[in-house]
Amino acid sequence: MDLVIISVTLLLFIYSGFLVAVLIGIRKVKNSTLSEVEFPTVTILIPFRNESSNIEKSAISISQLDYPKEKLEIIYINDHSTDNSVEKLSKYISDNIKLIDNDVVDSGFKKAAITKAVGITESEVIVLTDADCIHHKLWLKRMMKCFDKQTGMVVGPVIFGNGKSLFNKFQQLEFAGLMLTAAGLIGIKNPKICSSANLAFTKKIFLEVNGYNDNDHLSSGDDELLMQKIYYSTNSSIQFCWDEVALVRTDSNTNLREFLQQRRRWASKSFFYKSKIFIVLLTTIFLLYLSLIVLPIMSLFNGNYFSLVCVSFIMKFSIEYLIIREGKDFLFDGENMRYFIIAQLIQIPYIVVSSLLGVFGNYSWKNRKVKR
Repeated sequence: MDLVIISVTLLLFIYSGFLVAVLIGIRKVKNSTLSEVEFPTVTILIPFRNESSNIEKSAISISQLDYPKEKLEIIYINDHSTDNSVEKLSKYISDNIKLIDNDVVDSGFKKAAITKAVGITESEVIVLTDADCIHHKLWLKRMMKCFDKQTGMVVGPVIFGNGKSLFNKFQQLEFAGLMLTAAGLIGIKNPKICSSANLAFTKKIFLEVNGYNDNDHLSSGDDELLMQKIYYSTNSSIQFCWDEVALVRTDSNTNLREFLQQRRRWASKSFFYKSKIFIVLLTTIFLLYLSLIVLPIMSLFNGNYFSLVCVSFIMKFSIEYLIIREGKDFLFDGENMRYFIIAQLIQIPYIVVSSLLGVFGNYSWKNRKVKR
């Protein structure tokens, strides 16, 4: 049999198995129950850089949270902003809302900011979010209900705002797919991905794994690399909070350049995942997506590949449709499903390009040139 056919069939088989496992995990997460433990003391950490257009909306959203004031502390960490973010934020500083500066100027900026803030708080639970996020007033209470005595980390859902453009709707569907994958992997007790826009962990577990001490030189990975350290180094469990109240809303990218820079930043940390098997799986997925670009071209010259092209696209689209449907009316507007096929076709070259860009590691973020 043709080596190309054998190779692509194997890649498709591995990817399909991965997707089925994710789907099973999602359904387990959706059926999980919340605990009734007493609300712990919490510190919300919000690192920011050049967030002039978002910082006031963030402060207003955070200040309206329904959580016992005596148990809540909010710390904004200024990561060398060059705009008037600090000036705008200053009017919201209070007994519960504090502002500190990040001292590190060379690498691992966000991790250094988080580490500094963790060091000065005495709260039981640390919650990470971003300065461009908006929260439901019951967000924090619902996240805390996912903690029990065995839980070291809780991952919350993040969604992109509902814009009207096709580019925005693509991002909503694509990011929903990432969130669903995160939930599914947690559901099968193999957590790998999450977002620091909505992430909570105990201070005890952060100190137990020595925080970011083995990857603090990396500019990305303050969320996923920490999650994987907790999973592989402790006996604590990791939960996904599947609840609309726990949703954190953020803005999608306004243009293609921003989008690719963001995905390049995310892809750059994948080489440092704890699980080598997962790195191999990501490589397998990349090769499959690459084949979905190359194989249709090859089929123009060799008709034997046409059937394989059809089978590959049908299997990919079918299983991914079942997964993305799980997030309908939760992670995105159900009407966006009409754009599913278009989003799937756009996703293929984007995955290939962003993965290749991530190999080189360097990227731009908030007017800062960053090395891996």
